Amino acid sequence: VVEPLEHDHAQVTLIDPGRELDDLMAVALTNRPELASKKGQVAAAEVEIRQEKARPFIPAFAINGFQSPFEMLQAGIFGIGPNSSLNQWRGRVDVSLQPIWRLSNVGIGNLAAIKRQRGMESLSIIDWFGTQDMVAEEITQAHARLQSAAVRVVQADRALRTGIITLNGAVEGLEQTSRFGDVLVLVGRPQEAVYALQLLQRAFDEYFVTVSDYNRSQFELFRALGYPAGEVALVHPPGEVSPVDTSRPSYLPPVGEGPPPATR
Repeated sequence: VVEPLEHDHAQVTLIDPGRELDDLMAVALTNRPELASKKGQVAAAEVEIRQEKARPFIPAFAINGFQSPFEMLQAGIFGIGPNSSLNQWRGRVDVSLQPIWRLSNVGIGNLAAIKRQRGMESLSIIDWFGTQDMVAEEITQAHARLQSAAVRVVQADRALRTGIITLNGAVEGLEQTSRFGDVLVLVGRPQEAVYALQLLQRAFDEYFVTVSDYNRSQFELFRALGYPAGEVALVHPPGEVSPVDTSRPSYLPPVGEGPPPATR
């Protein structure tokens, strides 16, 4: 049985709601994997432009043979000699290594290829900037929701404390009486205590809902920032380890060990 050490309405603060939006933008731009992917595409497009510029100056090597058919590569050993003797052996290989420089359409095609790669680079840059705008939009929305939830938590906490004080006063009023002639009259009416209890229940409901919104906003902003674990470790360092009771019933294995072996 897992028993959480926190109460059920604990506020989970991963990112300080008071952080400046510009600081959060810098964190997101260095942690979001989409931005790293788009930046890599831009770098790849730049490399392809350099390749197209250097293509006319880099030769392509062709290895051909001199024999027919199809100028196949051939190799063999030939024996010659005077009269009927073959005492002179020589090897022969028909291979031709040719460097070839190519200009597509007298260089106009190479210029067109370079221009096409520059267009691909421009598309990659536009896509990169669009992803940055999308990340900035998510950060702005998540930050606004978090700040709104933080303010509402304070208001809900204040309303809850007011409801507790009101209910305690109403219950205390039911125990007090005042004399009106020969009749004892209650200082507080029962309807007031019932109404105070209803208001307290509503305050509790609103407080739990508001805390849930706050925690949800925290994790939404944490995701929008690219899960910056370093920010959490620096801003909220872990505290001391709380003691945990690890005792278990005798029929269960100790904590940290696996299940008991299967028996038939």
